[in-house]
Amino acid sequence: MGNWNPGVIRSQLNGYVRLLEHNKGIVEEDHLDNRWEEATSKVVDEIIFLNKITTVTNRPTLTIHPVGVPHLKEGDVPP
Repeated sequence: MGNWNPGVIRSQLNGYVRLLEHNKGIVEEDHLDNRWEEATSKVVDEIIFLNKITTVTNRPTLTIHPVGVPHLKEGDVPP
């Protein structure tokens, strides 16, 4: 898993939810669940990426990105 170190990522815990903050793009975070479990022994049930962006109207917006290809039906093969 490279030189990834969960200790250098800021995080907050609230009940069963942990929020990780980092400066990398979500495209660069393959296998984040496996790397987190390997480094902390904490099982990851779900990952949702929150992304703060600015729209074309210059309005700050928070977007939510589920992992995977949610529009596929069961049995469909992802592209």
